[in-house]
Amino acid sequence: MTGLTLIINGLDLSNKIASYSMRKFRETSEVLKSIGGTEYAFYGDAQTEVTVSFFPMTETEAAEVYAAASPGKFPMTYTDTYDGGIVETRNFRMMSDLEAVFLLMSVDGKRRYSGAPIQVRTSQ
Repeated sequence: MTGLTLIINGLDLSNKIASYSMRKFRETSEVLKSIGGTEYAFYGDAQTEVTVSFFPMTETEAAEVYAAASPGKFPMTYTDTYDGGIVETRNFRMMSDLEAVFLLMSVDGKRRYSGAPIQVRTSQ
């Protein structure tokens, strides 16, 4: 895919993107019920969720991506497709099982990318 920016923890992956999607949402943090029986929902902060998969990569590239995303929470620069392609930098947290996405092969000990999508969500 061209024209998208994706930098995870300082590692530029923009030219390796095979698929990219994002969504914005708000989760209900609390629902209160009045004496009259009317329910009022209170919503939390807006969340951004990015799902990305990559073209096949070498063991070295896979190890670099794994190292950049493994802290669990990290800064990420990405293209916000909802706001006209604006490039933003925010803190994200890993939602996918990184061990399953980057398989550790026991024979040679090198990481390989399985091709599975990676999902991250804004960190509060």
